[in-house]
Amino acid sequence: MLNRLPNLATLTVLLALCTELDAARNFAAAQEEAAPEASFSVVLLPDTQFYSEKFPDNYIAQTLWIRQQREKDNIKFAIHLGDIVQTPTKESEWENANRAMAILDGVVPYSMVPGNHDMTVKSRDSSLYNKYFSPARYQDHKWYGGHLGETNDNNYCYFEAAGMKFMVISLEFAPRDETLEWAAGVAKKHPEHRVIVATHCYMRTNARDTACATQYKVEGNSGEQIWQKLIRKQPNIFLVVSGHILGVGLQESTNDAGGKVIEMLTDYQGLPRGGNGWLRTLRFVPAENKIQVKAYSPLLKESKDDAKHSFSLDYEMTSTASEGTPQEQKRLAELDAYWAEVSRAVGAGDFDAYKATCHAEGVLVSGSRENSEPLSKALARWKREFDATKSGEVKAGVEFRFSRRIGDDTTAHETGIFRYSTVDGEGQRRDEYIHFEGLLIKKEGRWQILMEFQKEKAEPAEWKALGDDPKNRR
Repeated sequence: MLNRLPNLATLTVLLALCTELDAARNFAAAQEEAAPEASFSVVLLPDTQFYSEKFPDNYIAQTLWIRQQREKDNIKFAIHLGDIVQTPTKESEWENANRAMAILDGVVPYSMVPGNHDMTVKSRDSSLYNKYFSPARYQDHKWYGGHLGETNDNNYCYFEAAGMKFMVISLEFAPRDETLEWAAGVAKKHPEHRVIVATHCYMRTNARDTACATQYKVEGNSGEQIWQKLIRKQPNIFLVVSGHILGVGLQESTNDAGGKVIEMLTDYQGLPRGGNGWLRTLRFVPAENKIQVKAYSPLLKESKDDAKHSFSLDYEMTSTASEGTPQEQKRLAELDAYWAEVSRAVGAGDFDAYKATCHAEGVLVSGSRENSEPLSKALARWKREFDATKSGEVKAGVEFRFSRRIGDDTTAHETGIFRYSTVDGEGQRRDEYIHFEGLLIKKEGRWQILMEFQKEKAEPAEWKALGDDPKNRR
């Protein structure tokens, strides 16, 4: 009875327009789009203040390297950590910074944020910062999301990589309460985005900073207060990056939703020549659920390989990394309801309800038979079996357990095992376990199976292993 169930195909997400294509083209297009990026990188530019003041060639060496490595390292975004210049009122330093950052314009998206050296702190006068790095400089770029008020002191940007959506929210030095409220609102409006927060003063080498504002006698929040008021409360914030304090630091914390937040300090300004060009690269490897952090100097053409500067972090990207976000919870709840309806229809012998879960141009793929066919053809065969179940001649049921679930608002790629059970008229029960994958699309508010793939038989022990984790059961 395995072929009674439309069980899903080994295709990835991304096909909302499949209804207008024939099944063969659907399958080929999905295969072409299925291969995700193996890795991608984000670059951190820490405290360039002495480069802007005394060593402008060092700054240019950094941004030129980012530009040159864009394709090789698949660099998606660069994040400045603040203290762009040493003297906020000295225009020549801003001109040096502008020349360096202009190398990235139109090539690599990047964010800027003012540190304490980029403004007159007590009055929060960031006039020259906003002369050279105003919202107008970025407003025509699709990756620039917006800003708070009239300045670019607080802003947010987007980038996408490996089928994931990211956002970088950059916050002023010692951000004020109203700034944190604004940032929380931005994060809440983008629940599908994985959020990186960049602010100049947040981490020290061994813990969060507690004196960003009080040390400078300005109204605002310390790193610890930013954690308490913003970071821990937003489930889609997974990374906080900062500079300001000479050295490096790292800690991992748990937010209120139970998710991991990585908090990272990077600042090399105390090294010779204002930092010797050192920067940090964050290489995301989705297949391994890892972020590989590396310190590198384009000026010296050297890496720092000791564990303080270069290391690997665990970060979920390929399975349940975003399950904590409200948007993902809603999507998974809809899919759970979909699978519950499939199970109900099979158990009740409700053929019309079952047919309604299938896309009109869907395709069934069989790994054991090494063939495929339109779902409409399979449904014509299965109707007799549904009728037998509805009449009470046999009892049937199906359950699903998942090992991987990825997708977005309108597409889903589900991987797991299903158990198909029958009980005949003599009371003999038969259970069959099948590895399956599949593609679903959502159109007009309804999920349907588009491609189905029954891969191969599974063992009862494999079924049990998936069931040991409650979140896999559906």
